[in-house]
Amino acid sequence: MAAAAAGVDTKRFEERPAAAQGTHPIRPVYSALGTERGLLMPPLGDALVRYAALRADPTQYIAARSNQ
Repeated sequence: MAAAAAGVDTKRFEERPAAAQGTHPIRPVYSALGTERGLLMPPLGDALVRYAALRADPTQYIAARSNQ
């Protein structure tokens, strides 16, 4: 998803299960997965597309901030 948003050719990537990497992620003892009071974040795909667009043209960030 991130590679496609950045315009990178994904044909070179191989899908592998995490167990094949030989490492085990460290899990936090407690991690809240939801909130009743906080703001919802945009979907990951939307965020990646916006990030890739800003990397391609950083002046978009300046223009967007000046319109707020």
